[in-house]
Amino acid sequence: MNLDIEFDDFIKQEQENAKKLKLPYNFIVSKAEGSVLTDTNNKRYIDFTSNLDNNSLGFNNELIKNSIISNNNKLNYLSSYVYSESVSDLADKIKDVSGLNFVYFSNSAHEAIDTALNLLKSWIENNYFAETKNEVLFINGTNNVQNIDIYKINTSRSTRFIHISNILEFQSTYLLDTSTFKNLFTKRIAAVIVNPIGIIDGCYIADHEILEIIKVFCEKYNSLLIFDSTSVSLGRLGKLLPYSDIDPDILILSNSLGQGIPLGLAATSHKLDKLKQCYQHSYGTSALAADIACKFINMINFESYFDQIKLKSEYLLSRLNELRDKYLSIIEIINKGLYYTIEFDFNLVELVERCKDDGIIVELIDSKIIKLTPPFIITNEEIDILYEVLDKNLNLLKGDYRLK
Repeated sequence: MNLDIEFDDFIKQEQENAKKLKLPYNFIVSKAEGSVLTDTNNKRYIDFTSNLDNNSLGFNNELIKNSIISNNNKLNYLSSYVYSESVSDLADKIKDVSGLNFVYFSNSAHEAIDTALNLLKSWIENNYFAETKNEVLFINGTNNVQNIDIYKINTSRSTRFIHISNILEFQSTYLLDTSTFKNLFTKRIAAVIVNPIGIIDGCYIADHEILEIIKVFCEKYNSLLIFDSTSVSLGRLGKLLPYSDIDPDILILSNSLGQGIPLGLAATSHKLDKLKQCYQHSYGTSALAADIACKFINMINFESYFDQIKLKSEYLLSRLNELRDKYLSIIEIINKGLYYTIEFDFNLVELVERCKDDGIIVELIDSKIIKLTPPFIITNEEIDILYEVLDKNLNLLKGDYRLK
């Protein structure tokens, strides 16, 4: 055994892993239209991230422009003490599409999550569960081989602007499957928080069968089921809500609701109706964001629209599969609707930078994983350009790919 060679390989791998993508990119955007960003040098970039999924309808959409014009002379921001007409309309719209009873508005995913956690704490206190029912299962994606964390709620700590792991007292990690979940679920569980898409050592999309089991346990033991859907746009996974046939007790939404205008919300079921009188919610939102969100939902909430998303999804997947068939360096492609992750066997910083130089923006979520969340208006021609750019640069990165 040659230890020197092994050590050199180890150092080389560590150096490879240490490569970081330099952000923000070294260009200034002067114009954005559809799927395309244009910089001050008139160079065009197709954005396959939808501005990190904040503009799922694409840039400079007519819906947004018309809403800005119609809301120009109205109040831009309202606190939680009062509603505007558009905020009231959005509350009714969210209740209608989700089957939930009440909506708490905010200005971001962070504030919406903060609201949900404070509602959970208030629910525990209101039901005198502080000593007997104070543990939470947090599931970051469920795909039979994903992590599940156990936390203990400390009801005396504030959650405002604090990440979830900082308001909870302890954590253990397990592999999640049906049997494990049943063994972990005790009468002390106050809530199960589920992220429908998790990214831990890869991408995991929530398994419907396990979600149904979680729902049954939550109902049986009077626990809350919380869906954190802030990381993905409405409609992206092929239907308006990720799991519209499973009703949570709290639904947290943010990304793309306001199509780039800050907006977040937490909608609650009848289990939390008592909190409407005692929970002091301090966030609000803008009439403009609420108006855009209403129009966004009205625009996409049709089977025919989701059929179009499905066709685009299938075409993009077929082109990615062509690349996978050509390059052994592509390990796995995970897809649902217009959401994709592509895992490779090498550090992708240079590939992502080369794609940017060739006019393609993708999201690097791990040193070896690319995420694609293209706008709903992406064209087959733009998808073909993505294929050509990836193919060209995989060929150029000698030693980082293997042709079949």
